[in-house]
Amino acid sequence: MAGVAVGLIYRVHYYGGDTWAYYDAARLLGDLPLNEWWSQLGKEEIGAFENQPRAIFFTKIVSGFIFVTRGDYWVVSSYLSFISFLSNWFFYRQTRSTLPNIKWPVIIGFLLFPSSVFWSAGILKGVITNASVIFVSAFSIKLFYRKKIHILEIIMAGLAIILLFYIKYYLLIVLFPVVVYALFDHRAHRFGLTKPLRGSVYVAILLTTLLIAPKINPNLRIMNLPQVIHTNQLQIQKANASSSHIDLLIEPNWSSLLLTAPKALVFGLFGPSIFDAGSIWSWVPRLENLVLFILALFSFGLLFRKKLWDPDILVIAALMFIVILAILLPLAAPNFGTLVRYRAPFTPFLVTLVTILPSWILQRRKE
Repeated sequence: MAGVAVGLIYRVHYYGGDTWAYYDAARLLGDLPLNEWWSQLGKEEIGAFENQPRAIFFTKIVSGFIFVTRGDYWVVSSYLSFISFLSNWFFYRQTRSTLPNIKWPVIIGFLLFPSSVFWSAGILKGVITNASVIFVSAFSIKLFYRKKIHILEIIMAGLAIILLFYIKYYLLIVLFPVVVYALFDHRAHRFGLTKPLRGSVYVAILLTTLLIAPKINPNLRIMNLPQVIHTNQLQIQKANASSSHIDLLIEPNWSSLLLTAPKALVFGLFGPSIFDAGSIWSWVPRLENLVLFILALFSFGLLFRKKLWDPDILVIAALMFIVILAILLPLAAPNFGTLVRYRAPFTPFLVTLVTILPSWILQRRKE
């Protein structure tokens, strides 16, 4: 249903958009005979996409679904949406068996929250990458708790990593140190390693990630990052002067970037707010963000009142993933419409975290 809604909204309200551009380009490939379709997959330019390797790669994936199913937009959209749902369901099953006391927060965050469901459906690149992030996270939970790993799950986790690498590499760059840190810290804690030693190892993991990142994309060089963000902001500001623009323009230096980071974090977590301008469609995320903000305040109040200062390592890992993306995404894409769509990979985790303590309070009152 969400996949159909994505297609309808983009066709009726936006008169096309990315999702229909991907389908139209993929249709040209998917309708070809097998030998021609296979030979076309090796081409670098497809349809209207020029110098857009990620869009071209995703178009090839969609063409495969069209070739196999011979279906139209709605059929292919349903298949992709269902695959995305299976990834979320896999995550829910792992948390239900290992962390049953957060079953309902996970259900709300991963299976019911409107933005989580909507932006994890349809013919969009984010559908594939969101599902990949969630599957890798669920797979990591199985590793964390030393549960039996099946060969198909290893293959699927490898495929998810490959898809992240080719479609949205920055998600893989953020996810990698977080997962490695959580797995290492869990084992180190069991063997009695001190916190300073564990912290130094994580610094080493982070530095290794920063060294690897430029090999994946030159824009990820740590010294060039402020300049890359500044240039990208100017391009977006020039192309989009609408009311949905976020005022986060930085100077091309690290001091400006660091000073703007707290403001970016607020926008990344809770933007757009009910006070920001936007179309009628923006009221859904605005009301969602109001609820998230209230739940976050309530949760922080409980943390201070109950003096819960020793969070689980999985909570720390999830917070690291959320905070890093919540800072970088508004800076790299200072537009509310784009931000709501791009933060979909961490939205389920954020919803789950801010729902845990309120749900426990509600359960205790019922009992």
